[in-house]
Parts: sequence; structure tokens; C-alpha cells
Amino acid sequence: MKRDDFMNEMNELNLLKTIAEMHNNEVDIHRMFYKTIKLLVDHSTFETAWIFLINDSGHHEMITEYKLPQSLKCLSCDYMNEGSCWCVRKFHSGELMKASNIIVCSRIELANHEQRNASDGITHHATVPLVAKDHNYGVLNVAIRHRTEYTQDELSLLESIAYQIGSTIQRIRLTEQQIEHTRQQERNRLARDLHDSVKQMLFSIHMMSHAMKNSTDMIKMQDAFKNIEASSETAQDEMKSLLTQLRPSVLENGLIEAWRSYGQLLNITIRVHVDGIIHLDESVEMEMLKIGQEVINNVYKHAYVDVMDIFIEQQSNQLNVKFIDSGVGFDTTHVLNHHYGLTNMKERIHKLNGKINIVSQQDVGTSINIEVPI
Repeated sequence: MKRDDFMNEMNELNLLKTIAEMHNNEVDIHRMFYKTIKLLVDHSTFETAWIFLINDSGHHEMITEYKLPQSLKCLSCDYMNEGSCWCVRKFHSGELMKASNIIVCSRIELANHEQRNASDGITHHATVPLVAKDHNYGVLNVAIRHRTEYTQDELSLLESIAYQIGSTIQRIRLTEQQIEHTRQQERNRLARDLHDSVKQMLFSIHMMSHAMKNSTDMIKMQDAFKNIEASSETAQDEMKSLLTQLRPSVLENGLIEAWRSYGQLLNITIRVHVDGIIHLDESVEMEMLKIGQEVINNVYKHAYVDVMDIFIEQQSNQLNVKFIDSGVGFDTTHVLNHHYGLTNMKERIHKLNGKINIVSQQDVGTSINIEVPI
């Protein structure tokens, strides 16, 4: 083996090892996607990469990208998100089975034709399916400037990384399901504890107060009141302990701080404006956390700004939340029905019997208004 070939092989092994270690520690799918393609581009011959997630209907979304040429990034990435293309169609039909060279990419051709001075020499790309067992997720695409074809070694590297990505998606989703199952078991345990401790104390308080209702013995009444006070304090402490255990660790410091912390992970400054006291049931709070994370993630990926505002107000029977950014905006007539993130938000809000209204204007920004009954 030649020295250059040996060094290339060692570099690839180190890259695969680094990606595998990152995947083992990552618990967020979106972060995993971005970190993977960043490592791939920064430590290989590939110069840009992007990932399409493709649903069962064949609709796709560019979920992340790294060092995409300006010709493909302009117009809010319309060239990447609008219409179909060979790799999306072949993946949806089940014909894309391995890493392949794309002879003609309709997206790149159109972008380069209309944005002649912004292509950075990207004309062709390679693609590989992201799958795990019986689950199909999407495709990973890569490109190198002024290259029309990719070597078998490069395609083999892509297949190795795609296998890692598919396995990690499955692992993270299984972990999320296990966490939800564990959370439900914990709720059941706490319900039993509630019955065994707090309910018994409350019953004891009720019996003591009932016994003293017609009593005229002041000494007995004073003793009873002391016992009632002590029992009520103990019951209150038990309830505080149970409520603390019910609260997910990510929400230990509250919903607003959880949003801010997620923004910090993505280098997005979250400015929160609160009107009134916010006190939500755990189920509502957890869903609103995930909705907010989805919005913040979309700002990170698509808005090209590093600051956003959240306005939150709780009324007697309704929670109102407004997410606002001053980013590039998008055409709502084209995006709303085919965007994974927005679809996930709508499903979560529907689960809460809430309403969502999205207003966006290109080069002005986006406002997402949510109303949830409580």
C-alpha cells in the first residue's frame, strides 16, 4: 500500500471513530445531523453537505446543511426545498439502495443557471440513503467543487457514515420512547405514593376536624388543632416532593429557562417577555417546550439571525405564546404543508386542542402565534 493511500485510510478511520463517539453521546437528532456533516466536510475531501428528510408521501425537507454554495442558499434555500429531484424520487420509490453519483442534479442546474456567479464550482453531487432496518429517513448529499464524479472510496466512506446516522436516529428515537415509558411508570408510582401518604394524611385531618366539630373541651380542641397543623404541613411537604419528582429534569428551572438553554446550544439569544404569572400543567409545559425548541431550531437553520423574541401570557383559561424573528422569512404558501418542523408543531398543538397562526414575509421575518386552552 502506498503511503498516501495508507494516510487517507487512517484519516477516514479517525473520522469514522470521531463521528461514532459523537453519535454515542448525542441525544438530539438535529444537532447530530449538523455535527456529522460538519465533521465530514471539515475532515475529508468533501466541501459541502446537506441532508434531506423524506416522509412517506415523498415530501422532503432540507433539515441541515454545511458550507452550501450561495447559489443554493439564496431565496431562503428555495432551490433545495421546492419541487422534486432524482435522489428524492429514487429514495421514495425504494430504488436508491447505496451511495451513487448523480449525473445531473436538477436543483444545482437550475440554481447555477439563475445564479451564475454564486455556484462556487459545485455542479454534481453524490447521494446516499439514510436507513436503519425497516426505517427509511432520507438522504445525505455531498459535493466537491469542479468534480463531476466521485470515487468508489469516497462513496464507501459515505455509506459508512450514512449507516452510522441511520443507526443513531433509531437509537435516539428508541431512547425517547423508553424515556416516555419510564416517565409513565414514574407517574404511576407517584400516584400510588400520593394515595398511600398524602391522601391518608388528608383523611386524618378530615376525621380530626369532624370529631372536634361539636367539642367544647378547649384542651382537646387545642391538641387537635396542633395535630391538624402538623399533618397539613407534612402533607404539603409530601406534595412538594412528589411535584418535584414529576417535573422533567430539563424543566427544573422552568419553561422559559429551558428555552433559553436550548437557544444557547444553537448560539441563538432568546429574549423572553412575560405577562403575568405562568403556571402550567406538566403535559402542557412539556409540549410547549418541544414546540419552542422546534421554533428555535427553525430560526437557527433558516432565518439567518442570532436573536429572537418570545412573548408569553397566561390568562384564566388560555395560554398565548408568540415567537418572533426578524430573519429572511419565507413564502407560507409553499412551505407550510411540506415542512417537517412546522408539521411537528401543528401536531403537538392539535394534541393540546390549540391554534397556530404563522405570518411570514421574505426579508422581514416570521411571527408564530399559538393559543392553547388551559
